[in-house]
Amino acid sequence: MREYAALVQLLRDRLGLDLGAYQPDSMERRVQAALHRMGVASLANFLTQARQEPSLLQDLVDRLTIHVSEFFRNPELFAVLERRVLPELRSRFGGLRVWSAGCSNGAEAYSVAMLLAELDPGGGWSVLGTDVDRGVLVQAEEGCYRDADVRHVDAARRARFFVREDGLWRVRTELRQRVRFRRHDLLSDPFGGPWHLVLCRNVVIYFTEDAKRALYRRFVEALQPGGYLFVGAAEQVVGARELGLEPTSPFFYRKSAGGSRAASA
Repeated sequence: MREYAALVQLLRDRLGLDLGAYQPDSMERRVQAALHRMGVASLANFLTQARQEPSLLQDLVDRLTIHVSEFFRNPELFAVLERRVLPELRSRFGGLRVWSAGCSNGAEAYSVAMLLAELDPGGGWSVLGTDVDRGVLVQAEEGCYRDADVRHVDAARRARFFVREDGLWRVRTELRQRVRFRRHDLLSDPFGGPWHLVLCRNVVIYFTEDAKRALYRRFVEALQPGGYLFVGAAEQVVGARELGLEPTSPFFYRKSAGGSRAASA
């Protein structure tokens, strides 16, 4: 445990990454598994090496990040997004600003972009995908995916939004140009806004309860009143109404008019 505390401090000092917001037992197991894959015998050995070769810290962080993403993950929830939430938001606000927080390889961000392209062709909407892992952001910008990643994309959407290249499905240039990606740490970086829709799905499950609460509070502050937070199918926002969020259907929360003031862009 002493070595783990030293690692937390080293990552905070060198990379500005705070592992203290994660459940310690779960994160320590993930660290040990990552070190095993790196061929490092122990955490003590890693600390010695990382102090001499700081690039090893980023290598470890990239291995700690869990990336399970696919297009239209939980299709029944994306159906709610398509049929009810996005039309409501467009009717109320016009051009929508959407943030996929913890976007992994970009599949989620592109999924929303497809729905917006169908709902509002040529409209003034925008989608931002962010993640702490630079490696997955490179894949997101390239927009190339395996068959398994697009299994929930129907034939019509594949024909409209993808091209087949070297055995992979690549998002067409026209859609890729509507989606931006950048590195962002949810625990330390500004949230910007105001956003009309924030997706943060299957990202906070390893956070401590205090960290989750603080994160959801910041999402509320960054949302436009009337905007939505869309969370993962195994998640719920505890005390949502106290934060200024109204549950509208499972995993969807709308910011009330009296919620925390939206942040400046």
